[in-house]
Amino acid sequence: MFSLNPFRSVLVYTLIVMALFCVPSYFAIQSTIMEEKYKATQEILEWVDAHEKSIFEKEAL
Repeated sequence: MFSLNPFRSVLVYTLIVMALFCVPSYFAIQSTIMEEKYKATQEILEWVDAHEKSIFEKEAL
């Protein structure tokens, strides 16, 4: 029949608790990474836009 091994129970409970902490942490980290990529992309686009404007202003003179 089913024998209750204390080591096995502790291992199972430990794995469950680890999963409860790791899964939400993974999604939080992924969200932060995507946010940082978006911010970096926006900064690059602003930099390019500023330089394009300065180039076209110099050409107009």
